[in-house]
Amino acid sequence: MDKKGREFFAANLDRHVEAEGEILDEYRTLAGGLEDGPISFLIDLILTEEEQHHFLLRTMANRIRLPFEKGERDELSWVVDRDELRRHTQKLREHEQETIHACRSLKSQIPVEEGEFFDALLDALILDSEKHRRLLLAVEKLIPK
Repeated sequence: MDKKGREFFAANLDRHVEAEGEILDEYRTLAGGLEDGPISFLIDLILTEEEQHHFLLRTMANRIRLPFEKGERDELSWVVDRDELRRHTQKLREHEQETIHACRSLKSQIPVEEGEFFDALLDALILDSEKHRRLLLAVEKLIPK
Protein backbone atom coordinates (compact mmCIF):
# COMPACT_ATOMS: atom_id res chain seq x y z
CA MET A 1 0.00 0.00 0.00
CA ASP A 2 1.37 3.41 -0.91
CA LYS A 3 1.72 6.30 1.53
CA LYS A 4 -1.54 7.93 0.38
CA GLY A 5 -3.47 4.67 0.85
CA ARG A 6 -1.93 4.15 4.28
CA GLU A 7 -2.91 7.67 5.35
CA PHE A 8 -6.46 7.19 4.03
CA PHE A 9 -6.78 3.97 6.07
CA ALA A 10 -5.28 5.66 9.15
CA ALA A 11 -7.69 8.60 8.82
CA ASN A 12 -10.63 6.18 8.70
CA LEU A 13 -9.30 4.50 11.84
CA ASP A 14 -8.96 7.92 13.48
CA ARG A 15 -12.61 8.71 12.70
CA HIS A 16 -13.65 5.41 14.25
CA VAL A 17 -11.54 6.20 17.34
CA GLU A 18 -13.41 9.50 17.72
CA ALA A 19 -16.78 7.75 17.42
CA GLU A 20 -15.65 5.09 19.88
CA GLY A 21 -14.68 7.85 22.32
CA GLU A 22 -18.27 9.05 22.40
CA ILE A 23 -19.52 5.50 22.96
CA LEU A 24 -16.98 5.06 25.77
CA ASP A 25 -18.45 8.13 27.47
CA GLU A 26 -21.93 6.59 27.17
CA TYR A 27 -20.74 3.33 28.75
CA ARG A 28 -18.97 5.20 31.54
CA THR A 29 -22.12 7.20 32.27
CA LEU A 30 -24.21 4.03 32.32
CA ALA A 31 -21.71 2.14 34.49
CA GLY A 32 -21.47 5.01 36.97
CA GLY A 33 -25.20 4.98 37.61
CA LEU A 34 -25.59 1.30 38.40
CA GLU A 35 -25.47 -0.46 41.74
CA ASP A 36 -23.21 -3.50 42.11
CA GLY A 37 -24.79 -6.61 40.68
CA PRO A 38 -25.01 -8.71 37.54
CA ILE A 39 -26.02 -5.79 35.29
CA SER A 40 -23.20 -3.61 36.58
CA PHE A 41 -20.75 -6.47 36.13
CA LEU A 42 -21.78 -6.99 32.48
CA ILE A 43 -21.63 -3.26 31.68
CA ASP A 44 -18.18 -2.98 33.32
CA LEU A 45 -17.00 -5.94 31.25
CA ILE A 46 -18.22 -4.28 28.05
CA LEU A 47 -16.63 -0.97 29.08
CA THR A 48 -13.27 -2.66 29.67
CA GLU A 49 -13.37 -4.28 26.25
CA GLU A 50 -14.49 -1.05 24.56
CA GLU A 51 -11.49 0.70 26.13
CA GLN A 52 -9.27 -2.03 24.69
CA HIS A 53 -10.89 -1.56 21.27
CA HIS A 54 -10.27 2.19 21.51
CA PHE A 55 -6.60 1.57 22.30
CA LEU A 56 -6.31 -1.01 19.50
CA LEU A 57 -7.80 1.30 16.88
CA ARG A 58 -5.53 4.17 17.95
CA THR A 59 -2.49 1.88 17.86
CA MET A 60 -3.45 0.59 14.42
CA ALA A 61 -3.78 4.15 13.09
CA ASN A 62 -0.34 5.05 14.44
CA ARG A 63 1.24 1.84 13.15
CA ILE A 64 -0.16 2.08 9.61
CA ARG A 65 1.41 5.52 9.29
CA LEU A 66 4.85 3.94 9.73
CA PRO A 67 6.33 2.36 6.62
CA PHE A 68 6.47 -1.43 6.74
CA GLU A 69 10.02 -2.39 6.00
CA LYS A 70 10.60 -5.63 4.14
CA GLY A 71 13.14 -6.87 6.69
CA GLU A 72 10.91 -6.12 9.68
CA ARG A 73 9.85 -9.74 10.05
CA ASP A 74 13.49 -10.75 10.43
CA GLU A 75 13.67 -8.83 13.72
CA LEU A 76 12.45 -12.06 15.37
CA SER A 77 15.70 -13.82 14.64
CA TRP A 78 17.50 -12.28 17.61
CA VAL A 79 14.50 -12.41 19.99
CA VAL A 80 13.44 -16.04 19.98
CA ASP A 81 13.93 -19.24 18.05
CA ARG A 82 11.35 -19.28 15.25
CA ASP A 83 10.52 -22.96 15.68
CA GLU A 84 10.07 -22.47 19.41
CA LEU A 85 7.75 -19.54 18.76
CA ARG A 86 5.73 -21.67 16.32
CA ARG A 87 5.46 -24.48 18.89
CA HIS A 88 4.28 -22.06 21.57
CA THR A 89 1.69 -20.42 19.35
CA GLN A 90 0.35 -23.79 18.20
CA LYS A 91 0.13 -24.99 21.80
CA LEU A 92 -1.70 -21.83 22.79
CA ARG A 93 -4.11 -22.15 19.85
CA GLU A 94 -4.88 -25.71 21.03
CA HIS A 95 -5.51 -24.35 24.54
CA GLU A 96 -7.94 -21.79 23.14
CA GLN A 97 -9.78 -24.57 21.29
CA GLU A 98 -9.99 -26.57 24.53
CA THR A 99 -11.39 -23.49 26.29
CA ILE A 100 -14.06 -23.18 23.61
CA HIS A 101 -15.08 -26.81 24.07
CA ALA A 102 -15.08 -26.49 27.87
CA CYS A 103 -17.26 -23.36 27.80
CA ARG A 104 -19.71 -24.99 25.40
CA SER A 105 -19.92 -27.96 27.74
CA LEU A 106 -20.47 -25.70 30.75
CA LYS A 107 -23.37 -23.98 28.97
CA SER A 108 -25.40 -27.17 29.32
CA GLN A 109 -24.90 -27.09 33.10
CA ILE A 110 -26.08 -23.53 33.78
CA PRO A 111 -28.78 -23.30 36.46
CA VAL A 112 -32.04 -22.13 34.86
CA GLU A 113 -32.52 -19.19 37.24
CA GLU A 114 -29.11 -17.73 36.25
CA GLY A 115 -29.27 -18.82 32.63
CA GLU A 116 -29.02 -15.52 30.76
CA PHE A 117 -26.19 -14.12 32.88
CA PHE A 118 -23.90 -17.16 32.71
CA ASP A 119 -24.87 -18.00 29.14
CA ALA A 120 -23.79 -14.52 28.04
CA LEU A 121 -20.50 -14.75 29.96
CA LEU A 122 -19.67 -18.19 28.55
CA ASP A 123 -20.48 -16.93 25.05
CA ALA A 124 -18.12 -14.00 25.67
CA LEU A 125 -15.36 -16.41 26.73
CA ILE A 126 -15.96 -18.51 23.62
CA LEU A 127 -15.74 -15.44 21.39
CA ASP A 128 -12.57 -14.28 23.16
CA SER A 129 -10.95 -17.68 22.69
CA GLU A 130 -11.91 -17.65 19.01
CA LYS A 131 -10.36 -14.17 18.77
CA HIS A 132 -7.19 -15.39 20.51
CA ARG A 133 -6.94 -18.33 18.10
CA ARG A 134 -7.21 -15.91 15.17
CA LEU A 135 -4.53 -13.61 16.60
CA LEU A 136 -2.21 -16.55 17.27
CA LEU A 137 -2.70 -17.70 13.69
CA ALA A 138 -1.64 -14.21 12.55
CA VAL A 139 1.47 -14.49 14.74
CA GLU A 140 2.32 -17.82 13.12
CA LYS A 141 1.94 -16.33 9.64
CA LEU A 142 4.23 -13.44 10.57
CA ILE A 143 7.03 -15.76 11.69
CA PRO A 144 9.68 -15.86 8.95
CA LYS A 145 10.27 -19.24 7.37
